Amino acid sequence: QARVAMAKVEAEQLAVEAEEEKQRRAADKARHRQLVEEAKARRGGAEALAGRAEVRSKAKAAKREAEEKAAAARRDELKAARRKARSRANSAAKIKPITDEGADEMDEAAMREAFMSPTAAVVEQRVRRASMASVAAEEAEKELEAEAA
Repeated sequence: QARVAMAKVEAEQLAVEAEEEKQRRAADKARHRQLVEEAKARRGGAEALAGRAEVRSKAKAAKREAEEKAAAARRDELKAARRKARSRANSAAKIKPITDEGADEMDEAAMREAFMSPTAAVVEQRVRRASMASVAAEEAEKELEAEAA
């Protein structure tokens, strides 16, 4: 009977230990589950932050690209405007009334200018214009003298 009582006490003790072990495991499981949830939440927050940062950097890149395109467009417009102005100036410079007797002179002068340095060509043009002006002035003087006489 004493052995039976000892066996009963031992069985109860084992049952209590088993119950405590079960409760400890349940607590461990619960703690583990909570840690996993917290880690997930942290990772989710980090991922959200990373996502926002990525969106922000993409927006910045898009803005920079748009600004670069706008700057390039402005440069192209400026170049086109300069080109247009230059061509207008050149065409305006080319259109000068040329008389028949002045044409040969002009061709000769143009041939000379083609082989000159730019500054020499400018000087040559000024000299030619001055001489044409003086010729015109002389003719005007002669006309005035003829009228006076």
